[in-house]
Amino acid sequence: MHKLRAHFLLVFAWSVTLLAAYFWGAQRDGGMDKDLVADVKEVTASIPSDPISPEKNNTGSPVDLDVVETVSAGRILANAREKIRSGLFSQKGILRAFNCIQQLDADNVRDAVLELELMDVSDPDHKVLLLAVMGRWAELDGDSAMSYAEGKLSGDLRAAVIENVVGSWSEENPEAALAWYQRRYVTGQLVSWLGNSASGLLTPIYLGMTHSDPEAAFSSMIAIKDEQGFRYAVDGMAMAIIGLKKSEQFLRRIGNLSSLRQEIVHARVLKYWVRLDPEEAAAWVLRMKSSGLRAKLIRQVGLEWATNAPESALQWLLNNAPDEGKADILREAIARWAQSTPNRAATWLRRLTPGPDTDQAIAALAQQIVHRDPEGALSWASTIKSRIMREQTISSVFAQWAIRHPREAAQRLEKTNFPKDQVSKLRLLVAPNLPEVSP
Repeated sequence: MHKLRAHFLLVFAWSVTLLAAYFWGAQRDGGMDKDLVADVKEVTASIPSDPISPEKNNTGSPVDLDVVETVSAGRILANAREKIRSGLFSQKGILRAFNCIQQLDADNVRDAVLELELMDVSDPDHKVLLLAVMGRWAELDGDSAMSYAEGKLSGDLRAAVIENVVGSWSEENPEAALAWYQRRYVTGQLVSWLGNSASGLLTPIYLGMTHSDPEAAFSSMIAIKDEQGFRYAVDGMAMAIIGLKKSEQFLRRIGNLSSLRQEIVHARVLKYWVRLDPEEAAAWVLRMKSSGLRAKLIRQVGLEWATNAPESALQWLLNNAPDEGKADILREAIARWAQSTPNRAATWLRRLTPGPDTDQAIAALAQQIVHRDPEGALSWASTIKSRIMREQTISSVFAQWAIRHPREAAQRLEKTNFPKDQVSKLRLLVAPNLPEVSP
């Protein structure tokens, strides 16, 4: 990662969060036309003003209205810098700075850019403020903001600003952003500026397009020739569709796509669908007619679900995962769970009836906890029913234990009741790390 990209990490994280919150949380006009999404557009009732009552019918002298003071671009930038510094470049400080930048309007946003041109580019505030100001400019006039980024900036700074401008521009005018993308992509300029990440611009563009004109977005998406570009476009459209709660209608539209593209759409839509409503996504998968595809998607949904609600996800997997791959799926789910909360994963595993399906899950748990609790890992490994898997897991646990704490591992080995041939093999794992241990 370039140094500049690393410096922008907080800003990028904020930008992604803002974009998701804007389209997922806010209710904008839009919806899927035809059978893609029907009747999504909600009619928002206007709030009537309070009826005039005798108590409120004040006919006194008119009140002088305060004149709103126009805030200069220089003052807005100064306030934003103060927020950044007072927040010590924390996410909260940067959020406050971005809120200040939102005060810029069509009349003074260019003045803010000119102010930044006079600023020392080595100043750490410069990069954060430039991204914020260019994002705001793109909201007001995307064409002009992009023209400036292309003509005045270069290198990593230009790449970062272009990404930010496209994100903001796509909220206001995604069709114009897409037209710009297509022109620059055909000429090869985008790849020269952004490298392999150029196609990633399609995600915010199609996120915006789906909210403004979902039918046009769908038609445009399926016409994309480039497979990488198609993936990124699907990503943006999937996020919007999930927010509109029209995932199932969208998935019914993809029957004419190639099997590879259908696989891509299923994977991306379910990724976001599970995050928003895992039970609904899981129910849809179980209704699929194709057993092969259903089994594959059960795995995906279960593992995605296990990230946020492992107990619910694992119970669902136990009930619905195909027998052929159930043990492998449980192993992977437990491994992920044990990375963050191993005690809860262990407690859940204790409730299961030992058997082939649970052996791999126990092995995964032992592998995950050996670094923090080698004694516990060994105890868990010893409960595996399959002799071959039990010996393999015990050997793996002892090997990792011996690397970090060879003496403790050697002492523990002498207290085991393992078969003699197994103990002899385990001593060989300990010996290279503790030469003085006698056989």
